[in-house]
Amino acid sequence: MITKLSNGKWRVNVDMGRRFDGNRDRRQVTCATKKQAEQVELDLKLEREFTHGKSRQVTLGKFYEDIYKPIVKNRVRAATWDVYESHITKHVLPAFGNIEIVNIKRADIQNFLLAQKTKKIAQNARDALRQILTLAVEYEIVTYNVARGRFKFPESSVEPTQHNGEWLTTFEEHMILFNAAKGSPAEPLIVIGLSFGLRKGEILGLNWSDIDFTNREIHVQRTFVRSNNGVSLTEPKTKRSVRDIPMNDYAYHYLKALQKSRKVFALDDAVIAGWNGKRMNPETAYKTLKRFTDAHNVPKITLLSMRHSFATACINAGMNPVNVSKLLGHANVETTLNRYVRPKNKELHNEMRKADIILKACES
Repeated sequence: MITKLSNGKWRVNVDMGRRFDGNRDRRQVTCATKKQAEQVELDLKLEREFTHGKSRQVTLGKFYEDIYKPIVKNRVRAATWDVYESHITKHVLPAFGNIEIVNIKRADIQNFLLAQKTKKIAQNARDALRQILTLAVEYEIVTYNVARGRFKFPESSVEPTQHNGEWLTTFEEHMILFNAAKGSPAEPLIVIGLSFGLRKGEILGLNWSDIDFTNREIHVQRTFVRSNNGVSLTEPKTKRSVRDIPMNDYAYHYLKALQKSRKVFALDDAVIAGWNGKRMNPETAYKTLKRFTDAHNVPKITLLSMRHSFATACINAGMNPVNVSKLLGHANVETTLNRYVRPKNKELHNEMRKADIILKACES
């Protein structure tokens, strides 16, 4: 039990059972913060389980509820936790929740993954299970995380170019879309999404006060996301997500004109606003973009694919991958190259023609 003291500190009381001499073993610890108290309570309860020989019998479901959930929920953003919880409750717990952690075998995990409907679902479920077992290793319930290492996944039924929207891999393609979107409700989303490579929540969280027209930069310092508690402005995904991104000429002049037109009816500082002048929520943004692509003969882009399109176009234009990684707010350049850059077949042929030019020059 945790109680708050009159001096602002927090006291933890845990009944550990009986000592060898038959007397009650009650532990009492005073902590400076509630978070520290919650961690101490978890540690003492786990010690109690070890003492009574039950720790090796704990099921994955019990460990998730008693240990993993209280700890991890306080470590990550609300929106991030909602994603974790969804993967765990929909896929991991139905398969492994009633199994003792020490009895989960690698073969069980492999069979479970191959039974999932899509590769993406299987990967997310494996990642969630691996996180839970990592904490179980930390608490010495198991000695090895059997969810680590390589597994086989179901073959994806979706072509890469269709997954989460189409990718526009050159700035020439971006300009075609800019021209098609002129005057439409989707134009602000498209120009900002393709010009800066922002995450979905970063696009919607952008304020006019974040735009520095003097130095031609935008300052990314918040995100607008939906969680179980509704939509809200929160801190960006990571520390590296807080960044300054230079504006190209097209984005600079477009945002200047947009700001001038919005002064009349905008009710808050949001750059992406709906018909009522308020900040546009993620569902409305998705529908706005979809209505535009459905009504026009243009690639079926999404808020997510525009970020990937920006990264790929930057690399194809010859930009330094390290700098592109910084623009995207990635922790390392490998993430940018491995997950965000996808050349089209036509571009690979163009690259091979460069070799033809050199070889032909050598022949002559």
